[in-house]
This record gives sequence, structure tokens and C-alpha cells, in this order.
Amino acid sequence: MKFGIILGQTFTDTGQASFNQLRERVQVAEELGFDLVCLGDRHLWPSGFHEMLTTLAALAPVTSRIQLCSSGFILPIYNPILLAEQAAHVDVISGGRLIFGLVLGYREEELAISNVLLRQRRSRFLENLEVISRLWAGESVTFQGKFFRCRDVRIGPLPVRKPRPPIWIGGTADVVVRRSARLADGWLPSASLGRRELREKIRVYRNALDEFGKQGSLVVARLGFVAKSRARARALMEKPLLAQYRRYSGWMKDTPEGARYRYGCLDDFQDRLILGTPGECIEQVAVYRDMGADTLVYHCQHQGIPQRQMLESMELFATRVMPAFSSG
Repeated sequence: MKFGIILGQTFTDTGQASFNQLRERVQVAEELGFDLVCLGDRHLWPSGFHEMLTTLAALAPVTSRIQLCSSGFILPIYNPILLAEQAAHVDVISGGRLIFGLVLGYREEELAISNVLLRQRRSRFLENLEVISRLWAGESVTFQGKFFRCRDVRIGPLPVRKPRPPIWIGGTADVVVRRSARLADGWLPSASLGRRELREKIRVYRNALDEFGKQGSLVVARLGFVAKSRARARALMEKPLLAQYRRYSGWMKDTPEGARYRYGCLDDFQDRLILGTPGECIEQVAVYRDMGADTLVYHCQHQGIPQRQMLESMELFATRVMPAFSSG
């Protein structure tokens, strides 16, 4: 299995930017042997959020091996030509380490930045993905869509990785899972999926891959915290995680998935956590390996957990959990 870290990009409680701490966490993740770091795309965050595109560009020259994954760009809000150029430059700066993750988006406030309506997301997503894919293939692109048009457009430089950086699509609806199998190289389901639902979605993904005659990466994201005792892991994680999900619950309350984000205590998360001692976490990771996951990304960087404790959790995970799944 490959392992990644989901990067906590929120600012400190005082609203002050904390890029030095963020950079330290990524560099430590690389030193510890993590394969990738995943960054999220958020806008209009009240206390502040390290914007993904510029953060990817800033992290590229201060790392040398770890892959840099957008997880993912809210594709409908972007101009596809500009994003194709900018993401290609991140891939060039990093020496070919970009993983291009994409999502539809669900917050009306974020979509409104580019005057996108919820009902337009799918069409804009598909149009933008087609344009970006063709530009990265080196084509001179003429495109006439419902929302985007261009004529005889080329970009340069092209991405280092050929034929293009891997594309992962995130989401949980069956139609999105099938779209991931059809159009992308990997599927990244939400960390909010419980085990039973995740198993069912994996079945949908595998069936779609067979239908389209493709292979694809299954990338499982899990919330978690590893510590020397389960009580300490729980004490450090519970308050920050519940605060985060209260925010998500407010955003998602009017969506079909809103119920998945309503939690009263940490026990409500039990079937989606990697939490406890290294031995307990090994048992929990093994469940997802047995489901067929080839990559697991670990989210222990929640706002409110001190930097030192985040780094300790990352080190325990890398030195005590990851070796149990080494192919060597």
C-alpha cells in the first residue's frame, strides 16, 4: 500500500497564517516516507485557509520526492485554460509530482465566486475536464460548449508526467463514482463514508472499471490519530474533529448527504476512524487493504491540535503502522 497525509490548511485560531508550520509538516511527511500529501480546495473560510494552488507551488521546491495531490480542485469554478497552465507549472516545478484531483463542489458560496449555480456543476465539470485533458495532450484546442468556448488554444510548458498527471475524482454519489472509473485514473471517496457504505461504493467502482475496461486507483481517506494510548489519541482529536464537523454539518444541511455530517461525539465516527495505539491502527488499516485500497491517506491534522502532537502522530504512523503494509 501507499500512504498519504491530508494537510491541515486552516490558519491558527487567531487568524494568523501558519505556512511555516504547514511546510514543516510536509517536509517531515517526506522524511518519514509518506508517498503523497493531499491538499484541499476551500474558499471564503472565515478564519483563513491556505489556498491550494499557491500552496502546491510553494511546497514543490521545498520537497523532492513526495507527490503533491490536489484533493481536489472545485473544477466548475475555474477557467480551464488558466487552470491547465497553472497546474502544469506546478507539475514542472515539482519535477512531475502533481496528482490532479478534482471535485464538483457543494457550497453555494464557493460556486458563486465564479457565478456557478449548483445545477450547472456537472456540465461545467465535464467541459473543463475535456479542455484541460486536450491541452495537456499538446493539442491546439477549439472547443464550443454550453459554458466554455475557445479557439486554437495551446499551452506550454506541458506537464512533465506523460501522458499527463494522474487524475483522481472525489465524490460519493454513484454517478460520480462511475465518472471516476470512466474519465479518471483514480477515485477518492469522502472520509465521511462508513465502512458498510464504502464497501458498496467500492463495488460500484470496480464494476464500472470492468465495464469500461480500465484499471484505477482506489484511494481511501480516513480521519484519525495514533498515539501511545487510545485515551490520549481520543483526548487530542475529539474536540477539534467535532468542531470541524459542526462546520461541515452547517454547509451540508440542505444536501442529500447532510445526515452523514451530523455527529454528537467521537463514538459516532467509529467506523471511519484510524484511532488509537499503533497496534490498533494496524488492525484498522488492514480492513481497508482487504477492501482493495491501494492508497490510504491519513488525516490527523485538525485545527486545534498542537503542531508537536501532529508531528508525533505522523511519526508513530510512519514508523509503527506503515511498515506492516510494506511490500518488501
